[in-house]
Amino acid sequence: MTDSQMSVPIGNWTQYIKNALTGNNSFLQFLIGKSGGGLDDPAETGCDKAFNASYQCGTGVSKIINIEGGARGQTVDFDCRDEMDKCDGFKLTLGDDGNLVLTNSKNEQVWTSNTNNTGIAVDKYKAINGKYKRNYLKSGESLQLNEFIGSPSGNCYLQMIKNLDGNAGLELLYTALDCTMKGEAVGYGNSKDSNGLYSIPQINTKNLGKIGYVGDNGEIREYPQNMVSNSNSYYSMGKYTNNGNDIDTLKNVSAQVCQDKCNSNTKCAGYVFDTNGGVCKTKNYGMFPFSNRVPSETAELYVRGKSVANNASCTKKVDMSSALEWELLPPGIKMSPSTLCGLGLITQNEIKALEEANQDLRGITGTLESKLRDLTKEDAQLVSSLGYNVDKLQKDLKSYNNTDKRAKHYVKQAHHADAMNDDATMNMISENYHYLLWTILAIIIIIGGIKATRQFS
Repeated sequence: MTDSQMSVPIGNWTQYIKNALTGNNSFLQFLIGKSGGGLDDPAETGCDKAFNASYQCGTGVSKIINIEGGARGQTVDFDCRDEMDKCDGFKLTLGDDGNLVLTNSKNEQVWTSNTNNTGIAVDKYKAINGKYKRNYLKSGESLQLNEFIGSPSGNCYLQMIKNLDGNAGLELLYTALDCTMKGEAVGYGNSKDSNGLYSIPQINTKNLGKIGYVGDNGEIREYPQNMVSNSNSYYSMGKYTNNGNDIDTLKNVSAQVCQDKCNSNTKCAGYVFDTNGGVCKTKNYGMFPFSNRVPSETAELYVRGKSVANNASCTKKVDMSSALEWELLPPGIKMSPSTLCGLGLITQNEIKALEEANQDLRGITGTLESKLRDLTKEDAQLVSSLGYNVDKLQKDLKSYNNTDKRAKHYVKQAHHADAMNDDATMNMISENYHYLLWTILAIIIIIGGIKATRQFS
């Protein structure tokens, strides 16, 4: 509700409203004047007072209260009961079917989410564990950030969450089974909201501290204790300490001094070095992994390495492993000082078979060498023959070249002879032409003479 214009300053009557409520928030009754411990007459004596106010119920229209002069002592009602009746009695219910249903005071359905997503029933999200210990919200109730109401079985729940944009909002959630098996004992969920299910296999603690050799066939062959001794190498287990199992305690020393102290004692299985005060504690064989380690901010736990006395054909390198890896390998017979590894496992029969194979290989090699020598000779003969043919070809080419030059010379001389013959022929033709010309001329002259003689006779 909101106050509006009045004949007296704001504050003379609004403070009384807090103490004048009757029923619930939907109805307020106010006595103008001495109400709630106020003044009898806040204005001058004899002034005829009026009372004016406006208020609003929710988002409805404004309501006006207007009392003319003489308002003191009268009762004013701020009434929202009609509006509240329209809103009161509403209920938002979440069922095990994953659907949200809004009903009114007459239990009539006015809205539904039409959702049906559910998951596995989780006790944490059961209705009894929600904010209101039930699976519905009533009019006037609300959920704050991370608060929720759950379905009766807990297979879905309505929760107020913070969105990526920073604003809060209600979201219908459920827990789904989403597990992809990685092996017979280990699985993991694919989606970001899934519950990953894991099964940890039991480990045989009797295998802790054992040392074995993994052969070519994949079997693990354990070393007996008489073939195992301490080494001067150490493996860090991280920022841990180990309670009890102490041999010696040194203070204000370095990590190297602590290690040297352990090296000097055959019963020392490792040590804990704390940088806070340089405290060194050497440990016996009851230490980790045969007893628990405890996280520490300043201390570091070291386990002493092992060395083995075996045949020269076997490696002497010892690596750290886990009891689980030991369990996964099939067991073989135990190691002994005479056990052969690698090439040392080859028997005499295998050596004999290998020698026979080498002899066959040498025979094949001899045959190949003989064939290679024959090919070399043939190659030499071919090269020699090819060299002879090349020389002969070069000589023939030289002879052909000389013959070609002579032929060209003869052709040139023949051209000269032809030219001389042609010249002589032309001269002879020319002479013949002159002779014939003179002969014709003589005949003409004779004929002319004959005609002239006839004329005169």
